[in-house]
Amino acid sequence: FFGFDFFNLSHQLLSYKLPVLVSIEIFLVILFLIGNMGVRTLGLKVIYQKIKSKKLSSLDLFILPFMAIAFLIPMFFIQKGTAWNTIQFFYYFLLFANFYLAQFLAKQKSKILLVILLLVTSLTSYSTLKDYFGSPPPASIPQYELQALDYLKQLDSGIVLTYPYDKHKKDGLNTPLPLYTYETTAYVSALTGHQTFLEDEMNLDITGYDWPTRRRQIDDFFNTQDIFMARGLLVNNQISYIYLVNDQQFAFSAQDLQVDKIYDNGQARIYQVQR
Repeated sequence: FFGFDFFNLSHQLLSYKLPVLVSIEIFLVILFLIGNMGVRTLGLKVIYQKIKSKKLSSLDLFILPFMAIAFLIPMFFIQKGTAWNTIQFFYYFLLFANFYLAQFLAKQKSKILLVILLLVTSLTSYSTLKDYFGSPPPASIPQYELQALDYLKQLDSGIVLTYPYDKHKKDGLNTPLPLYTYETTAYVSALTGHQTFLEDEMNLDITGYDWPTRRRQIDDFFNTQDIFMARGLLVNNQISYIYLVNDQQFAFSAQDLQVDKIYDNGQARIYQVQR
């Protein structure tokens, strides 16, 4: 909806549709601004009054350009991979907007108005606060994984192969979800200091890394009936360890793959690849 015909504007410069399309885009930008700013919108009055009266302080001259940049970046740029990530620049705009909202509130003489504004702000923040401070949390690393990862951390440096992320594994589970089912992350490498063959697909997508090729290799490894291909992936990519949890399994036996189980606490397992 927000992108309604925007990409077609360049093809409508001489068309009677241009004023209509521009008007729609202006309306959508205003809607986006007010919808995200909420009560902070009142601070825009302070900015307007300062510009109109030419009473901008040195601090204003420092803050306002940053606000303009933080507002314009998500308006004109998108990001490869996770396109919505550019909206995070707008958070800085909102941060500085609080400064001008505070100035607006400081000028108000009615305490009732202040109480109403603070109450409205608190109510609209409730759902967000519930997500961050709710109990139980949305995800966690189970104790059995922490024990296994601590053991892996003590081993000699090497590349770790982990099971490919499956977004459907979280279906039907109660919170807190095990982190490996919650989202694709780099928690194994973060907690062990070892390089992993593939983790955190989301950020790899953002950086433009060709991770789908590795993902296909991993999928083939865990599902193939070709032992030579499976063994070849381990050797050719110099993989030293394989980390599995719960029902994650090989297509072959550890003996066929020439890997040794060096850790097993009943729910997390670590294998070392034979050379």
